[in-house]
Amino acid sequence: MSDTERDRESFVAPGEAADVFVSYAHEDRAFVVKVHQALRERGRTAWVDWEGIPPSAEWMVEIENAIIRAQAYVFVVSPQSASSAICVQEAGLAARHNKKVIPVVAEAVDPARLPPVVAARQWIDAEPARDFTAVIDALVSAIDTDLEWISVHTRLLYQAVRWAADSEQISLLQGHELEQAEAWLDAADTHEAQPTPEQVTFVAASRWSQWLAAALGWATRTVARGASRPHRPRDRCSNSSQRTVRRQLLRGR
Repeated sequence: MSDTERDRESFVAPGEAADVFVSYAHEDRAFVVKVHQALRERGRTAWVDWEGIPPSAEWMVEIENAIIRAQAYVFVVSPQSASSAICVQEAGLAARHNKKVIPVVAEAVDPARLPPVVAARQWIDAEPARDFTAVIDALVSAIDTDLEWISVHTRLLYQAVRWAADSEQISLLQGHELEQAEAWLDAADTHEAQPTPEQVTFVAASRWSQWLAAALGWATRTVARGASRPHRPRDRCSNSSQRTVRRQLLRGR
């Protein structure tokens, strides 16, 4: 195992979520290492691609999964990242999944060169002239802002994407978890990170599944009660007498 692989494992164990996903150009590696270490000292975890592996289809799936599971997406702004096709692609994934996006400026660049989802957010100025401790304070504060909402967003997004990929194997929401998700959707207008179409569909499918289960349960109980009642043959004479009485009443007799 290389030193960089070991370093990654010390921050985020395989299969676990991180507080942030860090997108950067490898020319800015020294800056990212410094930020990474500072976050660790503050008790925050970060997912970083230290190796710079050429993007294959399999690797991009892992990248997207890490972005989905992170509470926030950090884009390290520099002329190099602005020109990086991979950084732009990662920013697109963060935008698609409505992730909290935090731009950290390692080196100034024209905002027009940046992905729109990055350019539109409030930046954290981390250029060399800035106090680095203050930079990390601002970054941690941004990560922790609206954290309860973001945590539910992250969990529901991960569940929804997995269910969309394999609805036969992945369970829908039930009970309190479903009620919490519906309440979360109802409060969306007051938060920056909006629900994704996948999340909305997942919650709606969960509620529909509960309604369907309840309807099937009611139908099953109704049929069972009907089947348990003893069959009583009708008394033809009695019925005939009842009809005669009804006719007499109608004629006023």
